Amino acid sequence: MLFSIDVDTLPSKHKKMLLEVLPNELLLKLFEFLDTAELFHAFHKLNNRFDTLLLTHFRPYYVNFHSTLKYKFDFLSQHYLPLIIDKIISIRLSDNNDETPRQTDFFFSSGLQLNQFIHLRSLSLFYIHNEQTLCKIIDDCHQLPDLAHLKIIKCNSAYMSSVDFSNTIWNLPKLSHCRLQIENGWFCVPTIVSSSLRYLSISCQYWGLRQTIGIFQQTPYLERLHVPLNKLNDNNHEISFSILSITILKLSDVKSSYAMMNILRAMPNLTYLKVDTYYIDFDGYQWEELIDNYLSKLKIFHFRMHITLRDKENNKQHIDRLVDSFRTQFWLEKHQWYIRCHQNFEDNSMDILLYSLPYAFVDFNLSMLVMPSRSTCLQDNDYFSYDQVNTFLRNCYLSEEYFFLIRFSNIRNISINFSCNIMFGNIFQYFIN
Repeated sequence: MLFSIDVDTLPSKHKKMLLEVLPNELLLKLFEFLDTAELFHAFHKLNNRFDTLLLTHFRPYYVNFHSTLKYKFDFLSQHYLPLIIDKIISIRLSDNNDETPRQTDFFFSSGLQLNQFIHLRSLSLFYIHNEQTLCKIIDDCHQLPDLAHLKIIKCNSAYMSSVDFSNTIWNLPKLSHCRLQIENGWFCVPTIVSSSLRYLSISCQYWGLRQTIGIFQQTPYLERLHVPLNKLNDNNHEISFSILSITILKLSDVKSSYAMMNILRAMPNLTYLKVDTYYIDFDGYQWEELIDNYLSKLKIFHFRMHITLRDKENNKQHIDRLVDSFRTQFWLEKHQWYIRCHQNFEDNSMDILLYSLPYAFVDFNLSMLVMPSRSTCLQDNDYFSYDQVNTFLRNCYLSEEYFFLIRFSNIRNISINFSCNIMFGNIFQYFIN
């Protein structure tokens, strides 16, 4: 017979007894679901058994200081981390934390040094703008023999645009995963070769085919790559070799069709491709020819195209031809890849948003929902769950008769100026399951 216990209704001594009757294996499994600070706050010094589990048997520890209150941050840094410093495998630090700003300063002022975390495998840094601090952290990474994952997100520093920065990272002996998001600046292609990097993601303001070629040459064992292609005039370089190791490729902010095609033609082993383009008017026939001729192993293809048409008189015919080009046997039968197309009229132009289904991007421009869409789906209402979207980009005017179809179940950021006939209280039913 099944039964349940409402733990919250039990006296404190009974709650402790419930935990103490659990076997060690189950307690250790339970510990995995708790934040390190909360774990120690709840169990440390309760009794010898819990202390032994915490300090001897439980490993590994993931330390995430995100949203940690200042007093908890200080207590954890000064009292708990020294006890488990050789068991910590992941640390996340951010200088843009409302609860504890300037985390890196407090971290180092507490007496801790990065090289003490001898088994650290993953390091994530967010919003660190102090150049001296960032330089010290990256240099100290060479004293972490097991470091395999490095993430540096929205850190604004001139150091990140230097070749010293990229060379230091490419020289880390066991680094296999690296994600770099540079807020204001560029990324210098390293001058040394990494034999360990397998997964690389770079986001910056200026990136083109020349930089991508340099990455291929200095990172010969890459398997997954994510880079922008945002240089409009990038036609002076060409890939003269095949890149056989990469099977997963993501191209964002693509503004050069020449650069995009040059890269794709050199990757015959791609099985996954995700592309986000601007100003590139590719139709279904062109994609079909490119995939048939150069990407025969491709299994998953996600794309989004932002197109602007200037010829008002022929815009409707252009959209008809564009959507129909994705109705061939290649799209509908061989791969069963479907698309949806939105259009938004401006004074002297038309904006078009055309993307593959299901929708695979984290952001959505709501201004494209002012008119009903067209799709190649078998049913008009197919694929209207946009589960990947967590951000709406801009204010807009929405049509109720169209808006009711879509569902956004994972929205985190909403900023909308609703000018429509929908009751405000009814809007949020479209953001839940």
